[in-house]
Amino acid sequence: MTGPPQEHGPALNTDRELWRERPDDFYAPSVFVTESGGIGMNVGGTVFVKPIRAWFALAEAAEPPRERYEGPHGEVLYRPKAGA
Repeated sequence: MTGPPQEHGPALNTDRELWRERPDDFYAPSVFVTESGGIGMNVGGTVFVKPIRAWFALAEAAEPPRERYEGPHGEVLYRPKAGA
């Protein structure tokens, strides 16, 4: 059984690059947004693409537990939880 014919040749890159460690060095770490809105990171040729909420959940999980409190001027602040 054969599938549909495969297209050969260059593909259209629809990603929008946001940051590259060294401009014009395509091996340098980079951050980009995909056409569908995913945030991608490329480091050493390994690429991860995730929705923004998934990246936020990863960052939040890596942080030590914090508690919210009100500052002296009514501002919302965070501090490490006691015993954490």
